[in-house]
Amino acid sequence: MQTSIYVMKWAPQPFNKFMKLKEVSFDFPVTSVSLTETPTNELKLYLASAKQFKIVDLQTATADTLSPPGLNEDKLGSAVNGVQVKDKFVACYQSKTLFDS
Repeated sequence: MQTSIYVMKWAPQPFNKFMKLKEVSFDFPVTSVSLTETPTNELKLYLASAKQFKIVDLQTATADTLSPPGLNEDKLGSAVNGVQVKDKFVACYQSKTLFDS
């Protein structure tokens, strides 16, 4: 099982290659990964496991769990996938869809 992900970024002239931006470690089985860029050029990495989404801010290297108030794992179901739609991240669970900006 993988325990980390390398986040790579394209470096234009004179390099013209991908270069490692960050290495993100985790301690749970990841089912999907999404890297998003906010309108203010902040990079966020969304990691889904069978039960939750973790949001990693790549500038500050802090991680938060996407957990809506009042909804527990029984009401959400499994984390399925997440996608970026304009300035919102849509977290899709078996039973609910949540937004994080």
